[in-house]
Amino acid sequence: MRLTKALCLLLAVNASRPTNSEEQTCTAADPDTCSSSSQVPPSKLSSSLQTVTYKPTCSLYLAESSIPNAGFGIYTTVPLKEKEKVTEVADAPSLVVTDTELHASVLGYENSDAIPWNHNNYFWDGSGQGEFEAHQVMENVMNLGALCNYHTYFKNVKPWEGPKYNDAMTNRNGGSPGMGAYSYQPGFLFRTTREIDAGEELFCDYGEEWLDTRLFGGDVLREDDFYKAGNILQEIKDGLSDTEITDGVLKVMQGVVKHFDKRVSQVIPTSREDFDDTVEEADDQNDIADFLAQDTIQDRSIDWIQTNGVCLDHLVPQVSTLPDAGHGAFAQRFIPKGGVIVPMPMLMIMGKNLLDIYEFEIDEDDKPILIKSENSDGEKIYTESSKQLLYNYCFSHQDTNMMMCPQTNGILINHCSDRKDWGGDCAKYNANPDKSLRGPNAKLEWGTEWDPDTQDWLKLTPDEIKQKVMQGKRGLSFQVVATRDIQPGEEVFIDYGEAWENDWETHVEEFVPPLPSDDFVPIFEMNANKEKYLTAEDDLEEHPYPMNANLGCTYWPREDEAIDEKSPLDGDNTNWTSDGSIYTLDHPDYAIYGLVWPCGVDDIFEDEDGNRSYNVEIYSKDGMTIWAANGKRRILEDYPVESISFVPQKYTSDQHLIGSFRSNIRIPEELIPDQWRDVGDDEEEFDAEE
Repeated sequence: MRLTKALCLLLAVNASRPTNSEEQTCTAADPDTCSSSSQVPPSKLSSSLQTVTYKPTCSLYLAESSIPNAGFGIYTTVPLKEKEKVTEVADAPSLVVTDTELHASVLGYENSDAIPWNHNNYFWDGSGQGEFEAHQVMENVMNLGALCNYHTYFKNVKPWEGPKYNDAMTNRNGGSPGMGAYSYQPGFLFRTTREIDAGEELFCDYGEEWLDTRLFGGDVLREDDFYKAGNILQEIKDGLSDTEITDGVLKVMQGVVKHFDKRVSQVIPTSREDFDDTVEEADDQNDIADFLAQDTIQDRSIDWIQTNGVCLDHLVPQVSTLPDAGHGAFAQRFIPKGGVIVPMPMLMIMGKNLLDIYEFEIDEDDKPILIKSENSDGEKIYTESSKQLLYNYCFSHQDTNMMMCPQTNGILINHCSDRKDWGGDCAKYNANPDKSLRGPNAKLEWGTEWDPDTQDWLKLTPDEIKQKVMQGKRGLSFQVVATRDIQPGEEVFIDYGEAWENDWETHVEEFVPPLPSDDFVPIFEMNANKEKYLTAEDDLEEHPYPMNANLGCTYWPREDEAIDEKSPLDGDNTNWTSDGSIYTLDHPDYAIYGLVWPCGVDDIFEDEDGNRSYNVEIYSKDGMTIWAANGKRRILEDYPVESISFVPQKYTSDQHLIGSFRSNIRIPEELIPDQWRDVGDDEEEFDAEE
């Protein structure tokens, strides 16, 4: 009788989500609490990129995730308000990787999933400013973009586009040998989507559709699953008497739920003790859902985080003091000698040739296709023309074919040595009368103290590492350690190695810059002077944009724009026109759906006082909207000029220049395990055919 009643209750449950809804003593082990006689008060670092008010204490830490077996996570030790920026500025540039499947096909790989590297599980799909760089774009976003975990119930931060694309650090017409050698993409800001308590792990919202594309994703609980389970347990609590709720009944209930919904069954308790722990203090099914979700993560105290974690925000990005170097890493607080400046969990690439770019041309459909050229033997072959920009940010060695790529803002750290004059702060350091204070102020070490997997992986052979990489595993970490006291505002450097220096000097001698052109205007300059450059579509034939420029507009599709909906338009209408003034960065929907879409200026209006307003046309992405499927134009009236951006035209930015500098950062000799020293630079033992 009890069992029958319980089953009836279960089948009657509505499984949908309810609508309710003082300075301390300085130690190298804990550098964020350090002080110095030369400590300066919080002040500002500035550049053409952004202005930073630096903070005296660390508030972001990398530590073991509160989700069991999920690797590292990022924690905040200060409370954050809803919609607050997690960091004051985008903490590192993002790295755009282009047309990987096309170029990897030369090596026999059918798709990016088959490539022996970790990056496929960490790349973003390139939606935003980066997607305009090429036909197929993936984006490597540092810190929160790579190390922030996803919890469907506790998600609390979202990416927010930061400063605009900045190609003004290098003058295309100035002949700089650094053009195309570093990223112009400014990275992303992240904002909170709810209030976050000090001690919480930050969970990025990947979107549940992301789980649908992962082999393990089917078993991961969705947000609605917790509410379904909460609803079921509330019905049991309300519908059965105290004596009717037994271990046996709960086990049967869990089995029935599993038959209908395997994921939900994972959080249905099978003992009376667990049932009581879950529902006893709950006021309703929403509270029960909270308790169930809380059981999927481990509580972390601030003390635990600071003891077991590594500070993640010692560095801020600014324009480097070195010429031709792009961004640099600057200390935003005092870091003592021996202190860990930044942890760097690494992603593996099991072959340097995996980042090769081969000669291609653009076909009539505006897509890249590979082309063959004749070698000295008269054979038609695919020829390498360059390498991905990512190559410059990864570590390797002449005796190994593996590459290791950092996933934190450690990528900002530039090269310095006392072997040559590098200018900037490096030259200032090298002018010190005390020889021990010359050269770089930091060095590379293995992060064995805080990454338990690193010690084990250092014992593996390249083949064994490759096997783990193909299983989606990651296990090596570097850390950058201060070799002398570093003061707030100082640029941080490491030694990239003599081989890297030789590569750079050869490049400077041989580099042939593109010829100056009036048809090339930096995107940064155009965005700083939009009204000068914005042109209505009807006038573009006579007054075209420079060859390197395109337009992007902030936009998010409305609910009635899905491809399977009926058209909201009359068949006779040419345009679907609506109010464009809502498409601003402070609109609540922007944080959830907002992206940069290709667009054009449909019309420009100017009042008697010279004030302009704009109507824009949003261009569909691959026919993914109802208005494109019905042959309509999407027109937004009174569109804010702040939401219009000039973006790079495909394949025209400096990172695509043939002959731009490419060289990996060299791992110091003493850090390379002997069993890795089996592959020279010229060997390609990791081709797909193997």
